Amino acid sequence: HSFTQDGEYDRFIAGGPSATFRDGTLQDASFYCSHWPMDLPDSGMTVIQEDGGDVLLVADKCNNRVRKVVVYSGVVSTIAGNGQGNAYTWSDTICYWNFPWQNAAQDADGVGQDATLDQPRAIQATPDGTGAVVGTRTRVRMLNVTTGEVVTLKDLTTTRQLVFVNVRSVSIAQDTGTVFILSSMPWNENDWKLYRIKGNFSAGAERETVQRKQNNNPMDYFSLSPTKAVVSSDGRN
Repeated sequence: HSFTQDGEYDRFIAGGPSATFRDGTLQDASFYCSHWPMDLPDSGMTVIQEDGGDVLLVADKCNNRVRKVVVYSGVVSTIAGNGQGNAYTWSDTICYWNFPWQNAAQDADGVGQDATLDQPRAIQATPDGTGAVVGTRTRVRMLNVTTGEVVTLKDLTTTRQLVFVNVRSVSIAQDTGTVFILSSMPWNENDWKLYRIKGNFSAGAERETVQRKQNNNPMDYFSLSPTKAVVSSDGRN
């Protein structure tokens, strides 16, 4: 659904009544959101411009895919991911408490359906709109919006994939392009860390811990400038 800047309801965009995976148009398309209230929000969104119109990029967490939604037509398609991720260990309605954390096989690089995305929840378009930084359960990925290529952020020194714990949010400073990652422990979400990524996805990067807190159960992070940011909470603490 879309809303005006004044908070008034605008119109329906896309999505059917069932929690499944299906590309299509308007109600014929479907997304999958966990029904466990403590696991909200499940699907992050960001907007880019394509052919002069708004396009939503959706991190469809429980479908293990990144989806593209053309706002004016309601057409939904899949950019990357093939549905493979860690098996749900408790039930089909909970896709959160899954282990092991180090399972790199579920975050394989590739193009389109050859790439695997393990529970992507966070997504943020790059300032030029050609790509998006995607936070899966334990990795940070760069998605080429045009080709569907997915590349995992690697350590500058070891060239191994950088491993995070429970990525909650990604944010990009629009003026500098600096990437920030918010993660929290799934067994204690009040214990969270904010990282600054120093480097790039091509040559590798280093992560710097900007802040660590043990309160407020953070849900999202927004970079306002190199020195200011907003961290939203679910209000439980």
